[in-house]
Amino acid sequence: LLLRAIPAVLKHHHDAHFVFAGDGDMKEALESEAQALGISHACHFLGYRNGEELTNLFKACDLVAIPSRNEPFGIVILEAWSAGKPVVATKNGGPAEFVWHEVNGLKVNAEENSIAWGICEVIRDKGKANWLAENGRKTAESSFCWDSISGQTEGVYHRI
Repeated sequence: LLLRAIPAVLKHHHDAHFVFAGDGDMKEALESEAQALGISHACHFLGYRNGEELTNLFKACDLVAIPSRNEPFGIVILEAWSAGKPVVATKNGGPAEFVWHEVNGLKVNAEENSIAWGICEVIRDKGKANWLAENGRKTAESSFCWDSISGQTEGVYHRI
């Protein structure tokens, strides 16, 4: 989904670059598709990254896009927020429950034009991007910290 949104983003932001971190059975096909779409100059397929290297990738980017058709939770969103980055996520799956559109991120449809719109919106308006990132950071700190999670877990046991 993200790869197919890139040409539309590049029409408005010629110098944009897209970093894909992770390995999987789709990596080679995505690299080939980037070549076929004529966007390989803007795509960087880094393979598996973890630890400090992954943290540095989050810190270096302008935004994190999570365009999924069926994301069960979306831990990468929490990682992005922890790094102070705005997120663009699809309305599908778990992220729909905690990404609030125009508050702590942008929620888009799981199709290329909508994803491209979300990415361009964040790139276009730095003030909005910073505001979304700050609200995301606050969401991660308040709703997904261990104190909150342990309190919720304890509440489940008290209701049994």
